[in-house]
Amino acid sequence: MNGLRRTRKRLEILLLVSAIFMFSRGIAHASTEVTANAGAIGLGGGESQIALGGGYHREMLTWLQVGGSLFYQTLGHGETKVNTMTLRLGPTLNMDGPIPQSYFFSLGLTMRKGNGVIAAGADDPNAIGAYIQFGKRISLGGPFSFRPSVSASFAGGMHIRIEVLSVSYFF
Repeated sequence: MNGLRRTRKRLEILLLVSAIFMFSRGIAHASTEVTANAGAIGLGGGESQIALGGGYHREMLTWLQVGGSLFYQTLGHGETKVNTMTLRLGPTLNMDGPIPQSYFFSLGLTMRKGNGVIAAGADDPNAIGAYIQFGKRISLGGPFSFRPSVSASFAGGMHIRIEVLSVSYFF
């Protein structure tokens, strides 16, 4: 339990430093990315998942964005199903070229709030933990990019998501 508390404390410090950095620097040149995704494939532990979500990410440096995502999900474990809202906050590191066509890696804090209890005790629908995400943006022309990714969250158990129907809009 102490290891989880230390990890949570480190994530809180990371988010605080990211927020201070975001507000302390001039961001007139910065671009904004708004994301939308419909559907994700949940893997592991007999879990099925249907999700709909969106996100907001603000460029701080050419390789760094700060932002978050909000998802509405229906999680199922066998006969038990719950609806949850999941919030992810943290930095995104961009690699290999301009942001609209780059590989990206995100990590940060995830918070999930659900409306019930799942029979598997380790899969609590009301939990706080960490997440990591890796993906690739593929330019669709103009301000739009296709944004497939894979992520793992560690809130109330480990949950792996493959997001194949995800797009970005830049302005």
